[in-house]
Order: sequence, then structure tokens, then C-alpha cells
Amino acid sequence: MPYRVVGRSSQRQVGPVGGCGVILRRMTHKVGIKGQVVIPKAIREKIGIQPGDEVTFEPDGRDVRVRRVEDDRAQRREEVKSLRGIWADTPGGATEELLEERRRERDLEERKAQRWGVGRSR
Repeated sequence: MPYRVVGRSSQRQVGPVGGCGVILRRMTHKVGIKGQVVIPKAIREKIGIQPGDEVTFEPDGRDVRVRRVEDDRAQRREEVKSLRGIWADTPGGATEELLEERRRERDLEERKAQRWGVGRSR
């Protein structure tokens, strides 16, 4: 569930987008030089963020939404499955070109090695 910080005064409302939430008084944070910001404990507890959890940041106009990433293996599997065949329209899928380039590189390296007396004999 996305959460949004709403308001510009010293009083900020934090809660589900479109719903009521917790009122946090005078809770502003500065962005550090590395672009880092601390998510207040009350918000972390409310949306279940634990140390080591992943979050995503999504721009929403002039606001930013923070979402906890849920490890949904089925969804991940579907996303990977959706990528299958994306190069199907490419003639040869560039595989033949890559293999030919690798053959040329291998031949060149073998010729160099033979000149140094360490290559395989043909």
C-alpha cells in the first residue's frame, strides 16, 4: 500500500493514499549528500518495513511514493516469462553473428599462441 506525506506546514499527515493516517508533528527530514533519507519509525512500523527490506520510490507529480517490495515469486516468474521470445522477430536473434565473432576471436588467439609456441596444433 502506498503512503504519501501530505502538507507543507510543521504538521504532516502520513497515511494511505486517499485515506486518513497518523498525524506527525514537526517531523521533517533533510536529504543527505548521498541522497539518503530516514523513514520515520512510525511509518516503518505502520507499513511493515523491517531492516533489510527493499522499498521502491515512485515519483507522483511533486511527491514521492515509497512502497515496500513484497517478494511475490509467482509475479516474478510471470514477469520473467513475459520476456521470453522478445527477440523472436530478430533474424537469427543475433546468435549466428555472435558465434561467428567468437570463432574469429578464438582463431586469432590460437594463431597468437602458436607464434609463442604454446598453441594447439591443428
